[in-house]
Formats: sequence, structure tokens, C-alpha cells
Amino acid sequence: MNLSIADNLKRLRRGRNLTQEELGNILGVSGQAVSKWECGTGIPDLPLLIAAASFFGVSLDDLIGMNELRSRERRDALMEKAEVLSVNNCHAEAIPLLREAVSLFPDDWEALNRLASEMRHSGSPEDLGEAIRLYERAASLEPPWNLSGVTEKQICMTLGQMGKKEEAVERAKKLRLPLVEHCDLMTRLTDGEENVEWSQKLMELCVMSIADTINSITEGMRYQGEERITLLRKIPALFDLLYDDGDCYISFATVSRVWWRIAHLELKAGREDKAFEALGECARLAVLNDRLPGDGSEVRCTSPLFDARSASFPDKTERGSYSGSYARAIRRMPEFDGVRDDPRMIPILTLLDEVHAETEIRKKERCMQSRADTTPG
Repeated sequence: MNLSIADNLKRLRRGRNLTQEELGNILGVSGQAVSKWECGTGIPDLPLLIAAASFFGVSLDDLIGMNELRSRERRDALMEKAEVLSVNNCHAEAIPLLREAVSLFPDDWEALNRLASEMRHSGSPEDLGEAIRLYERAASLEPPWNLSGVTEKQICMTLGQMGKKEEAVERAKKLRLPLVEHCDLMTRLTDGEENVEWSQKLMELCVMSIADTINSITEGMRYQGEERITLLRKIPALFDLLYDDGDCYISFATVSRVWWRIAHLELKAGREDKAFEALGECARLAVLNDRLPGDGSEVRCTSPLFDARSASFPDKTERGSYSGSYARAIRRMPEFDGVRDDPRMIPILTLLDEVHAETEIRKKERCMQSRADTTPG
């Protein structure tokens, strides 16, 4: 049983502007004893509790926190019953229980959010208006550890439910949320082409997030050998699921790096055929990435899911090329000693070298153009 004698005693003592030593003198104990009580390392005997309650003019239950404890137990019971009713779609029956929980603890962030959520289910203007007010109260009490803006997101959703789409969207745009959560919220609030754009952005972010997660967990010791390869192959499969003909136009470099890892693992396992297949995919995607225009012109995706999506790419030549990096790695890394002279390696290296040369030519041309643009007269 979690009583709050220490906090109550400290609060009451400070309310009387007494030091611990002064309170100890009044109760016939040392200031050190009072300090232990307030730190929770000691509890007064019953006669001292009675004397302290009498001095401060409160009941013994108030001093030891029994009333608050009973209220907390009542609140928890109400919340549990409301949860059962909510799960069974009995939202109207859950509302009175949650109202009582809020009346017991008006600043209870969880109870306020739960009550507002149940009010939203009725859909009536009055209940939705009250839900907004409850969420606003909860927002002012949002725990500092809660970085996802739960309450603010619910306010936006409720405004949308009330038909105030423009207000909801404008409010949502100002929220500081993780990018995936922000895109998800915007897909719920927008319509038409704007909804399509936010949905496409959300899909792109989700695919990249899943790919990054699989990459991360396969770098540890949990997955080894064939299991690691199987998991890594899920990344290109995921991109193929959403994009057409490997046209993952903003993720060529990401997927090429995955194929590079797979090639290494297949070689280590002694499966040269699969290793060359992976190297071929790595080279193909590296080439597609290096051939993306770096002049700011737009590249449009061909998949129906992303047919409205386009992106422009900055000049990448200053950072070299993926093709050149992979070609150098194949020629230098000892892992490729046994297959470097394999006939199947010739078309891969030839392609990488050709595109790297193209990149170098573009780099020189842009460098010359830049000098020409900055030369006076």
C-alpha cells in the first residue's frame, strides 16, 4: 500500500513555515526524526501521527494519504471497467465512468484523453466540442517524456471529424512530430491530390524505415549465415512490391548497398552463382543512381502507386560515383580474389567502369562550366 505520509507531512510543515527542527520540538522528537519521515526512510508511531494530525488540523486519513489512496483505487477500477466497455463498443456506458475518474483527478492526463476518446465515438457536435476541450486540458498536462504529441494529434483528428478540415490541417502542419507520424496524420486529414501526395510520401518513408531496420538487425550477432541472407533479400523484394521494374527512383543507392552485402555473404557461403547475381543487381542499381540527372531536373517514378511522385537530384559528381567505388572495391578486396578473373565478372566491371567514366566526364564538364561562369568578361 503506497501511502504518502512523507509528502503530506512536508507540505503541511511548509504551509506553517516551520523548520524540521521546530516541528520536532512541537512533537517532542528531533529534527533528524522529522527529516527521516519526510524522506520516507522512517514512519512516525501512531501517537505521533495523531499528534501531528491534531496540530495541523487534518484528519489522520488525510495525513497518511488514505483518502487519496482510496480515490486512486477507485479511479483505477473505473478506468478498467471503462476499458472493458470500450472494447465491447459500449462507449455510452463508458463515458459516465470516465467522467467520475476525471472528477476524482481533474489533472489526470490519461483519464482526460480516455474520456475525450469516448466522446468522439458519439459523433454529435456537442460531444465532439467537449472532446476538444478535454484534449486541450490534457495537452497542457502532456507528460514531458511523451514526444509523439498524442493529444495534439487527437485534437487535429477531432477537428477533422467536426468538418473543420482546413483548421485541422493547418494545426497539424505546425506539430513537431517524427516524419512518419506526421505523414500518417496528414493522410488522415487531407483529400484528393494532397492526400495522394502525403500517402506516397508515407509509403516511401515506411519502406526506407523497414529497410534500415532489417539492415541494422542483420549487422549484429542475432542472425547469421543463411538466415541473414534471407532477411536481407526481403529488402529488394519490398521495393519490388511497391515500385515497377526496379524503378525505386529515390532509393537506387540504398538497394544497391543491400545487394553488395548479399554478394559478400553468398561468396562466403561458397555460392558463386548467387553471388554474381547479387553483384549484377548491385551494379545495375549503382549505375541507375549514378545516371540520375544532377542538374535539378525532375525524375518521375513509373509505378502506379507513385505516378504523381517526382524528385530532383543535386549534382553528385563532387562525391564521385557508386560505380567507381564498387569497381575499386571488387579489384582490391581480398574477398573477390577467387572470382575476380571469372568470365562472369567481366560484364559487371565493364559496366561499372563505363558509368564511372561517364561520371568523371560530367564532373570535368561542370567544373569547366563553373570556371567559365565565374571568369570576368
